[in-house]
Amino acid sequence: MRPAIVIVGPVHPHGGGIAQHVARLAAELQNSAFATVTIESWKAQYPRFLHRAQVTVKHDQPEVEFSVPVSRILRWYSPFSWIRVAYKNRGTSAVLFNVVTPFHAIPIAVMRMFLFRSTRLVALVHNAQPHERSLFDRLLLRVLMSSVTAAIVHDQVSEEILLELSGSKKMVARVPLPSPWGTEPASHSRDESGTSDLFKLRVLFFGHVRAYKGVPLLLEAMSNCREAHLTIAGTFWGNESETRNLIRELGLEQRVEIRGGYVQKADIPELFGRADVVAMPYLSGTASVIPELSFSHGVPVIATNVGG
Repeated sequence: MRPAIVIVGPVHPHGGGIAQHVARLAAELQNSAFATVTIESWKAQYPRFLHRAQVTVKHDQPEVEFSVPVSRILRWYSPFSWIRVAYKNRGTSAVLFNVVTPFHAIPIAVMRMFLFRSTRLVALVHNAQPHERSLFDRLLLRVLMSSVTAAIVHDQVSEEILLELSGSKKMVARVPLPSPWGTEPASHSRDESGTSDLFKLRVLFFGHVRAYKGVPLLLEAMSNCREAHLTIAGTFWGNESETRNLIRELGLEQRVEIRGGYVQKADIPELFGRADVVAMPYLSGTASVIPELSFSHGVPVIATNVGG
């Protein structure tokens, strides 16, 4: 029998980068003939206040195709569901648990108690430095590192944090985020609104609009660059009215377009296809797949020198 790997993490109909990452990782491991792979996904992943932009996509349109068995038992508010999943997978060789917020240290610690000691429990930590921080983050990450065999991160900042919190007693492997999959370089063309006649530079901000990503900084820069047009495409974390007010105050109504809400995968080529550059004016951060996504469409990036 080939050793079995269980991946715990969000997958379709959850949307977004982490759900896509889980689906692709499962498919790659399954296709490698290294192991049989199953996914334990979340029916409810975390409290709303921890992640205000939880996204689901159409049930018949997965963003990444995969053929790995999926179970959807886990609920953040139900320790019974954590225990049930642990008992169900006691004979597995390895459990790879996707950590999206420090809160997930709690279900990991509970699951560790009910798995065989021989089971390797590995944390795939997507962000060891939460963007909206709390007093309990470092405590929870200490609990996390005491519960797992090893951890995988995407960036140097997260690697340093987890090594510090574990006293370098646990292995922490840094593996950069993969290039986006299933994308073709976009054909660049001006949109039908006549933007090409008015503006020489088309700028795109792509992804969740959150405080740490520095959109106000980008808008202030736009006020000094009169030949540029900006498209902001992504879900707002409760500050859309503030952004629109700032656009009005800076007199940018004719040069800034807001496309609020989750961007479906099918709409990405069109967005990048009419952009000359992607702007990432982040004030802080760790890892991001957006540069690779931009490069895969042949679009350069202007980014601040923070995080990964």
